[in-house]
Amino acid sequence: MLHVCVSRRLPGHDPERIEALGADETLAAWRLHVQGVFHALHFDAAQNKGVVLIEAANANEARAALARLPVVRGGQIDFDVVALGPYARLETQFA
Repeated sequence: MLHVCVSRRLPGHDPERIEALGADETLAAWRLHVQGVFHALHFDAAQNKGVVLIEAANANEARAALARLPVVRGGQIDFDVVALGPYARLETQFA
């Protein structure tokens, strides 16, 4: 199942700490992408948020993958995780 995961900064986050974790974060995200865990990585420039598409069996598995990121482990950001499924109404409209 595909999951859309949108980052959010946690209360008390430290922008300098996030910046200091930048290289490690990039490497961790790249490794997860190469391993096929992260389907795609995007950035919402208007809201300064990362968006990750993860193929996982369930939301807990997606969260476990995100927990491998240094900024998550470091308590700086978390992610809102939305599981996507097929849009069933299309089928009922044209069946």
